[in-house]
Amino acid sequence: MEVDEIKDVCIKSSKVYYQYLADNKKGRAEIKVNGISKIQNTADYFKLNLSGKLFDTDLILFYHIVLDKEFDNSIIKIKEYDSDNNVLIVRQSENAPFDLNKTEPEDILVISDLKFLIKRIQEFFENNGKRLKLPQKNNGTECEINDFRFLPEHQPNTNQKQALLTIFNNPFSYIWGAPGTGKTKFVLAYSIIKYIEQKKKVAIFAPTNLSLEQVLRGILEITDEAGIKRDLVIRIGNPTKKFAKDYPEVCEEAGIEKKIKEVKNQIRILENILGVDNFSNDQRAISEFNSHLKTYQINSKTVDKLKKEIKIDENKYQGVKNKYGSIKTSINSKEITILRKEHSLSSFRHKLIKKIKNGRTKLELKIEILDKELNSLYFQKADIEKVLKERKDNLSSKKAKLWSAERKIDESFASIEDLKFEDEKLKSIFLSFNEFMIVEINNELNDAWEEIKKDNPINESLKENYNGRSLAELKAKLEENNAILKKLNQYDTKERLKSTQIIGATLDGHIGRFSDGSLYADHYFIDEAGYANTIKTLSVFIYGKPITLLGDHMQLPPVFDMDERNQEYINNPSLYLFKRSSIFTDHVFNYSLESFIVNDEYKPITTVKTDLNITHRFGQNLAEILDRFVYGINFKSSNNTSNTKISYLHADKSSSIKKRDNQNEIKAIEKYLLNYNPSNFSILTPYNEQVYYLKQKFPRLYGEEKLSNIHKAQGREWDTVIFSVCDTKNKFFVDSTLKVSNGKNLINTAISRAIKHLIIVCDYNYWKTQRGQLIQGLLSIAEKIEV
Repeated sequence: MEVDEIKDVCIKSSKVYYQYLADNKKGRAEIKVNGISKIQNTADYFKLNLSGKLFDTDLILFYHIVLDKEFDNSIIKIKEYDSDNNVLIVRQSENAPFDLNKTEPEDILVISDLKFLIKRIQEFFENNGKRLKLPQKNNGTECEINDFRFLPEHQPNTNQKQALLTIFNNPFSYIWGAPGTGKTKFVLAYSIIKYIEQKKKVAIFAPTNLSLEQVLRGILEITDEAGIKRDLVIRIGNPTKKFAKDYPEVCEEAGIEKKIKEVKNQIRILENILGVDNFSNDQRAISEFNSHLKTYQINSKTVDKLKKEIKIDENKYQGVKNKYGSIKTSINSKEITILRKEHSLSSFRHKLIKKIKNGRTKLELKIEILDKELNSLYFQKADIEKVLKERKDNLSSKKAKLWSAERKIDESFASIEDLKFEDEKLKSIFLSFNEFMIVEINNELNDAWEEIKKDNPINESLKENYNGRSLAELKAKLEENNAILKKLNQYDTKERLKSTQIIGATLDGHIGRFSDGSLYADHYFIDEAGYANTIKTLSVFIYGKPITLLGDHMQLPPVFDMDERNQEYINNPSLYLFKRSSIFTDHVFNYSLESFIVNDEYKPITTVKTDLNITHRFGQNLAEILDRFVYGINFKSSNNTSNTKISYLHADKSSSIKKRDNQNEIKAIEKYLLNYNPSNFSILTPYNEQVYYLKQKFPRLYGEEKLSNIHKAQGREWDTVIFSVCDTKNKFFVDSTLKVSNGKNLINTAISRAIKHLIIVCDYNYWKTQRGQLIQGLLSIAEKIEV
């Protein structure tokens, strides 16, 4: 196909596949709700306790099982996600057709929709499709094997050396090898060491997070021994907890922007609990405003009352004072009159009258009356002076109280002016604050605060998750998160990419994080190439640089969640880009779309292929079985005298030939675990129905990821693998002769997860008679385990 046609096919393929997933409710993860509780003092906020972690809160839907409907963020709005405790705070809209307060937890599923991955593929090729091309040149001069520096304890064999030369001397190569043949620790690791010595940059891709970390572990083991600093390596994306603990220098800090957001969120939660966040500061400011306003209003009323009383008292005081003045005037007048009359007593005339009358004269009688009146006035004056003093003292007291109340008003006003608000809306309202609008402004602030609280009711509810933790523990946790945030802020991925020489990412990570096609390197490696699909691998073919695939396409094919009998699939052959393995990428450039679909057998055209056929993991017994049934390339063990331990547990066939579970095998596994108590092991089975029943029996193992279907085990390994076959006559996934089920590849994948011991759990009496079947071949060299 030409470049424009490849671009169009990629875009069309993505659109059709996305629509298929959407129409059939596929391509998503379902998380159960363990509990629903109403958040106190709120009308429509709820706390959901989830059974697992969310991948991305921006991609959440809610499925109501009873109503059989999905609801997005317009009906149930996500307000907060506490990743430490798997708690989701949501707000139910007024037009929701159900009431979360009356909904049972088992009636709600939280859906993490991963279809966005397909949408990103479409957008990637819309932006970069015209850049697609097969690499035409290697990275310089031809290499010879003596150009490589090999570590003394890790000397490559002949096939591995040939693989190294294939990588460096060809623009497009495929290194095929079964597990244990040294694809990672010898071929890939030494390729990377060579590039680092040349001051060049390499990118390593894998189809899943687990497979990426598996290959990085293998590489880092060798590069550490070679003295290469880990800060030359960066792992793009979200690492597992264990990988981040083992290789902190390598990690991007779990997706720097996302991790910073999560840490900031945890800091905000802890700050809120400790009362030191912006919300708490605004809450205190509102409370202080209300308190100061209350003081202001109380004292304002006191001032108004005192002013009225003082005015009345001043009038009363003035009336008494006037009366007092009148009495004083009367006293002065009478005293003068008496003095004058007393002066007349010494006159000749008065003396003559006094002698003639021989008794009290009229003048003397008038003086006596005046004296009595004067004495009465003196008493009145004394009484009025007492009242006047009381009036004056009362007036002074009330004026002092008035001054005190007015001072308190000024203090309240000044305290209000000193308040600080963090929320922009509260700040805006507070800017118009003045003495004459104090009540109106307070009402506006409180109305705005009620709206803000509706969006932040999480504060009290999230405190419940930290009950029992001391203040010191909470402060220590806050300090720890602040330290993490400080460290994260120093790690900028764009800056790190300038100095690193080894970049690791999933293919989805490349498509999403480098949607502009800017992840430049001198060589691109794709590990687990058999499990990676063609369309995602094509995203690396925009750079024009050498590309190497490493893997084993005789194991699991890429995940393609579509029923091939579906009419949409038949009518849209472009979907083969999702179904086919990455090893078919050169077919895309060399065949028409119709020929690409027809030619389903892998035949390298522009790809230069090298096979690795010596395994260091399997014993000779298992290598011979795998070569006979799977590889056919003279596959053998590096140790001719060592054998892999292969055992079987007999369990009678299932009572039903229609179901894909086997209760007898579950009982046999239970007995084995009780009797032998293995440590590093996993139970694998091809059927989800068997996984379901195994999970019921061994919930702890499921939680510890020691129990899964074979697809989820891709890229992992254990000392002991217990393989629950399930099938007999109605076999499908374990039928190694059935091409449509990829049974041979699936069984091969399960086997290769075992490092030391493989245990096959099946109906031995049936399977030992199935000539030509891989399981029969394994049982032929297996020993029985007695339980």
